[in-house]
Amino acid sequence: MKMSQREKSLLMIVSCVLVAVLYFQFIFSPKQNKVNQLENELFDVQTRYDQVMENISSLESRKDKIKKITASVSETTSVLYPTLIQEKIILALDELINETGIAATIGFSQISAQAVQPFTGGTYELPQSSLSVLTNQYSGLTTNEPVVEEAIDSDSDSAITSNSTAEIMSIGLSFTGTYEVVKAFIDAIQSWEYNLVLSNLSLTPLNESEVTGSTTLEFYAIPKLSNQDQEYLEWTLEDTYGKELPFSSGAASGAYSSTIEQLLASGVKVYDFMMLVRSSASDLPAVTIGKALDESRDSYLFTDKNEIEPITVTFKQEGEKYYYQYETSEGAYPSSGELGVEFTPVNDTIEMQIMSESRLEATDQVGVQLKVKNETDLVVNIEIKDDDTEAPRVSVNSEGFTVNVKNK
Repeated sequence: MKMSQREKSLLMIVSCVLVAVLYFQFIFSPKQNKVNQLENELFDVQTRYDQVMENISSLESRKDKIKKITASVSETTSVLYPTLIQEKIILALDELINETGIAATIGFSQISAQAVQPFTGGTYELPQSSLSVLTNQYSGLTTNEPVVEEAIDSDSDSAITSNSTAEIMSIGLSFTGTYEVVKAFIDAIQSWEYNLVLSNLSLTPLNESEVTGSTTLEFYAIPKLSNQDQEYLEWTLEDTYGKELPFSSGAASGAYSSTIEQLLASGVKVYDFMMLVRSSASDLPAVTIGKALDESRDSYLFTDKNEIEPITVTFKQEGEKYYYQYETSEGAYPSSGELGVEFTPVNDTIEMQIMSESRLEATDQVGVQLKVKNETDLVVNIEIKDDDTEAPRVSVNSEGFTVNVKNK
């Protein structure tokens, strides 16, 4: 059968369309799907690669942040026991009782782990005299609303809501002594190395000079991140101590009494400001500076560079008041204000201690170039302890009034 030219053209068009459809369906479409899949995989790989490279580039800053957080946590938890060792606490209490001369008996509770309860505030209405309304009217301060005082409004962001537990131990203490002795004992308890709670205190006079009473001491402990309490955790009483006959007369001998003698012989000096300069191999920041006895740790600044860190400390005076401020390469405290933060020197001088340590290797370049500006009428005494003798980490220069530097 002979086909016309028109039929041939139509057949050619249909054949081309069929070939195109078959090509798209069985060749182009699978290839396109494969390309799309590979593009998606490439995007995922590129995203992971970018994330890894970002993590690598921020590794040093993350290490620095971890050190700062570790130091902050360590400083914050330094006021709590790492764990409760009843024998250690007995020795410390016995020493305190002997030092103050108070007559006391103690009773220990079992050490337990209790949940840390969140502190919740509330409101309460203060009782008022019926005459207070008349007084307010007379003073022109009349108000129809009852006087309501809020106890403490606990911040929802800072309230403790976890189920964490802490070691807790209570000690019941009954004592007798003169008022001065009892007062000295209570002051010593409040100055305890670790924070403890003194509650249920009651006093009853025996005569004109003596009182008797009782109180409860509560001790708390949480695990620590660093070995800052190593001295407390080490048990050093390895020698023979005590008495062969516990209830015989005479004093105990051995390590118990010698440890007390050593503690009594060692004096503890209180400083106004502290600085720690550590090795580059330390897990904590290389340099820490802050106000001594600052329980809030708000005044603490940290730097963690394996190089010489320039630090400027300025002391100012306005009238009878004294102020301080300091600045590092990474920040300043306070962050604003011309005068700084007010403080009261512990003595008639401004005391600062810098704790350093020897260099471990040639690559250890941690150091401090300290500049002290003394714009007060007091002498500034700086004590540098345990610095490297061959390559000192700390150098000090000063401006203004007298600044004394002593190496120990």
